[in-house]
Parts: sequence; C-alpha cells; structure tokens
Amino acid sequence: MEQTVQPLLQTALDVVDLQAALTIAGRDRDQLILTYPPVKTGTGYAPPTILLAFGARATGEPHQVLPVSCDMAPWVDGVGFPQASPLVMAAERTFWERPRPLMFIVSKAVCGVSGIPAIGTT
Repeated sequence: MEQTVQPLLQTALDVVDLQAALTIAGRDRDQLILTYPPVKTGTGYAPPTILLAFGARATGEPHQVLPVSCDMAPWVDGVGFPQASPLVMAAERTFWERPRPLMFIVSKAVCGVSGIPAIGTT
C-alpha cells in the first residue's frame, strides 16, 4: 500500500491540486482513508471521508455501472455539469456486510462453539 497505491493516488491528487489527505488504515493496512475539506459543515452524518478498501473482501462484487449526474443540472440553464458512468458496488453489498457478524454470533450460540453456551443450555 505504502509503495504502490498511496503514492499513485497522492500524485493524482497533487496534479489536480486537491487538498486531500490519504491515511493508511485497517488491521492489515489494506485500506486508505481519503479525507478532503468539506464544502459546508453539517451534522457529521456524512463526513468528508472516503474509505478505499483493497483487502480480500474488496472484490467489488456485486457491482454495476450507474449513471451519475448533478441533481440540480435540469434546473440551472447555461451551466454544464459533468456526468459519469462509474462501476460501483451494488447497494446489496452494504446489506450483506451488516448481518454477517450477527449470523456468525448466532451460529456459534446455537451450536455452543468457542465457549459460547448453546441457546437453551446452562
């Protein structure tokens, strides 16, 4: 990460003069956190950070190509807004990531594995 991905992305940020910071994260140091200055301060619900994961779970599946455009483009005449069609992770992936730890804990409790007593036993 330190020798390949981070320097490549940092160079790209420098070329376009974006004032953003890249921080290596993750237990296996296989993630980058991109932090950029917020345009406006809000509640903190959506912080100005992007997590880029490169570990074994970062397969990118399921994914799809989605069109991205500015929501206000139809309402502002005379201004050209950029559009893109990036390959993005499907929303289902977020759902799959949430119940997985819970399913693991429940399966251990039902089976009585790893010192967790099985449900209905003492």
